[in-house]
Amino acid sequence: MPPLPPSRRGQDNVKPDQMVDLSRRLAQNAYDKKANPSGIVDIGSAKNELMLDELQTWLAKYDDSRDKAEYLKYNDTQCSPELPAAAAEFMNHFFSPRILLTSSNVLVGNGVTALLDTLFFNIADEGEVILYPTPSYGMFTHDVTTRNGLHLVGVPCDDITEARFRQHIRPGRPQPELINRLETAAAEQRRLGRRVAALLIANPDNPHARCYTAELLRYMVDFCQRESMHFVADEIYALSGGANFTSVLNLDLRDAAGNVHVLWGMSKDFGMGGCRVGFVATYNERLYQSMRTVSMFTWVSAFGGMTAATVLSHPKYVRRRYLPMYQKALNKRRKQLDEFLSGNLIRYTTPDAAFFAFVDLSSWLSNVQGDNDKEREIALLEYLMARGVFLEPGSAFSAKIPGSFRLNYGTDEFIFKLGLKRLASALKELEEEDRDSFRKEAKASRTSLLCKQFSRERREGDPETSHTSFSTCAMLIEPNKFSTEYFNDLQHTIARKPCLGSTPHSVPAPDAPQERASSAPARNDSPVSMSPPTLVSALRLSLSSFVSTLVTSGKKSQHHPAISKTRENDQMESERLTERTLPVQTHALSFE
Repeated sequence: MPPLPPSRRGQDNVKPDQMVDLSRRLAQNAYDKKANPSGIVDIGSAKNELMLDELQTWLAKYDDSRDKAEYLKYNDTQCSPELPAAAAEFMNHFFSPRILLTSSNVLVGNGVTALLDTLFFNIADEGEVILYPTPSYGMFTHDVTTRNGLHLVGVPCDDITEARFRQHIRPGRPQPELINRLETAAAEQRRLGRRVAALLIANPDNPHARCYTAELLRYMVDFCQRESMHFVADEIYALSGGANFTSVLNLDLRDAAGNVHVLWGMSKDFGMGGCRVGFVATYNERLYQSMRTVSMFTWVSAFGGMTAATVLSHPKYVRRRYLPMYQKALNKRRKQLDEFLSGNLIRYTTPDAAFFAFVDLSSWLSNVQGDNDKEREIALLEYLMARGVFLEPGSAFSAKIPGSFRLNYGTDEFIFKLGLKRLASALKELEEEDRDSFRKEAKASRTSLLCKQFSRERREGDPETSHTSFSTCAMLIEPNKFSTEYFNDLQHTIARKPCLGSTPHSVPAPDAPQERASSAPARNDSPVSMSPPTLVSALRLSLSSFVSTLVTSGKKSQHHPAISKTRENDQMESERLTERTLPVQTHALSFE
């Protein structure tokens, strides 16, 4: 009996995914200073390694004396009663909720990823819709829909980046454009017969690294109240925002409090992703109980949980030492990043939180192959990876305008600088390749234009231009390619094709006696004996005649409909080639 296939749900999880494939390739060829120095440097993934040395030193002082055997036994799914209590107290200090949190409001799980899955399992039924403004965290789709059968529907906001986060509303003014778009999206889902269960945001946002203002948060909460929806805020980068960050818990939620839920964890602000500890804060008692029932699926390790509890139970250390050092490190890296991006003429959204920036590489999309900009974005990523550097593409965040990439500056300093160096080198190399390619294209196109002109004049029977040879056209197009081999080839060509008269003949060198110029013409089957200066003189004469006759013949035939139309097309093609700013040179005939 052959192996049975996975379930329908299981098969949905193994469908091709371009970003999953790229991530696996990155993991298989990751940079290592010793083991794989030519591997790919990752400056795209959202890793915070700025404070690892500080935390390691500090935690060593607080290694509790509890018998480690206790960690090996079964513990509570919440790790221990101390952990949710410490988390609630910590969030009261740093999130400033209007309604203070207790351990009965905070559910602990093995990371925010697992808690997103649990939360949406308990607030939405299969087939229902979750709205979220995009671009936004790319893994929301995985975390929310993979096991829950929900529809995560993006609300594109690529064109209103500033207004999306910081639009200030005054009395009597229309509501924010973000709310207009959310209302339109909700109405469209109702038209399709789908219920919208929740609005999901990341605050601070990923990938923009921007914080929503309190005013916009208030508008979104009110929108959810009108639409009978839950409001879910992933605030996992909260501490990096400093004074720019406002938690939705800080608002006067009034009747909305039971439908507002906040997630936070240890992975980003503390860089403790290996602990796998996250939290959901909710004032909805029934929802808390329903999540608590299934918390065995998000069981927290005793080792990770107690390490997290040690940090969270020392808010004075966090406030007085850790956060000042963290903000200083962030500001230093942001300055370095700004210098790099400005120096390389790369636009980006200025971050006010987190440790990454959304950079605009759309200027390089035209340098790579693809049927459209979306394909070219991935082609550009492939190009960068082939040259040893990885950034997260905008398509991973459901961006509708291709060309932006997330660049992480929170990684190890050596990796950060090496990644920037490789990025700059790759973009420069791409420009050079494109410049060379364009020169070839321009050369071929200019050759084609001149040769079409030459052929047309021959068909029209103009005796003056019919003497111009294809080889002469080629010399006009690329004089710097002149070489001994090319010279010899031209001697054969000129011997067989008329250049200066109706029959092939020698051209006297400038310093040759006059009587030698009247020698018999060379036979058609043998090369003409010419020195390079003699050939140059001949070519100059020929091209001078060629250019003047082109002008003359152009005037003579400009009223002929077919010829005029053809010349118009050639002119358009010529103008197209000169529109670009690459330094393509055009030369007069000049040989050393």
